[in-house]
Amino acid sequence: MKVALFFGSFNPITVGHMIVAHTALQDTNVDRVCFVVSPGNPSKIKKGILIDPYHRLEMAKLAIKNVDGFNVSDIEFKIHETGKPSFTHHTLKRLREDFPNWEFPILCGSDTQQMIAVWKNSNEIVLNHKTIHYPRNFTPIKLKPNSDSLKRFCEIKKNETLITAPNLDISSTYIRDRIKYGFDVTYLVPREVSNYINKHKLFQL
Repeated sequence: MKVALFFGSFNPITVGHMIVAHTALQDTNVDRVCFVVSPGNPSKIKKGILIDPYHRLEMAKLAIKNVDGFNVSDIEFKIHETGKPSFTHHTLKRLREDFPNWEFPILCGSDTQQMIAVWKNSNEIVLNHKTIHYPRNFTPIKLKPNSDSLKRFCEIKKNETLITAPNLDISSTYIRDRIKYGFDVTYLVPREVSNYINKHKLFQL
C-alpha cells in the first residue's frame, strides 16, 4: 500500500487542497491520499491564527466524506496528547512502525519540499520518504554550498515526483479574510465545510 501524506493545519481545508490531492491520486501510483491534520503549529498558535483543532479536523472529515481514495488522520492529535510536540518526523516514525510494509511519500508544495531539508531530523525523513510535489510561487531559501541541508535537498530532488496540479491561489488565509469581512466563500471550500463554518460562526470578527 502506498499512501501519500498531505500534512497541514487545514485552517480551513480548501478546494485547492482537494484539487492537489485528487491530482496526486490520479497522476501517480499512490493508492490513497491521507490528510494529516496538525493540531498545532507553534508560529501560527503564537499569532492567534489557528482555530480549535477539532473544528479543523471535523471540516477535513466533512470535505473528504464519500470521496474514494481520500481519508483523514488524527495521528498527530494522539501524539500531541502524550505531551510531545507533533514534529513531522515523530508522525512518520509512528506510521512506519504501525505499517512497516507501507510506503508514505509526502505530498507537498515546492516551498515545503525545500523546507524539509532543514526540518528537525530531516536526515531520517529524507532516508525513508519520497516526495510528491506541486509547483508553488515562493521565494527559495538560500542553502549554503556544501551544507548538510543542501545535500539533503539534493537527495530529496532525486526521489521526487512532480505533478502539474492547477496553480490556484486559494489560500486558507484568503478564505479567513473573506469570512472575517462578511464575504461568501462558496466555491472556495467544499459545500459541507462552508455549511460547518456558517453553523459554528468560525473565522468571524
